[in-house]
Amino acid sequence: MREQSLTYAEAKALCANYQHLVGHALTTEPTDFSIIECVTIAPCDDVNKWIVAHHFMESGYPNANSDVNHHPFYDVILLARYRSDNSILYIDLDSYLQQKSNLDMTIEA
Repeated sequence: MREQSLTYAEAKALCANYQHLVGHALTTEPTDFSIIECVTIAPCDDVNKWIVAHHFMESGYPNANSDVNHHPFYDVILLARYRSDNSILYIDLDSYLQQKSNLDMTIEA
């Protein structure tokens, strides 16, 4: 498990390494938000993650402003759209990978 706070450069590199997740299922269960539409960088706090997700919902672009690299810490988030009302769900990369890891361990057992 990686450290929770990343520099902008670390988050940018990690984000680039996980772009292959776009188009994959966010969850193993069929849901209204099952497809990952975007893997992006967001400031580490929940309020700014919500802002990035909300901006993506409205504009189709993940980052609401060009000042995104002025925060001290960052995270990588996955964005999926609810089909029923066009709203956005986000989950941080660590949580997503942890869910996948737990599922893999369950399947092997």
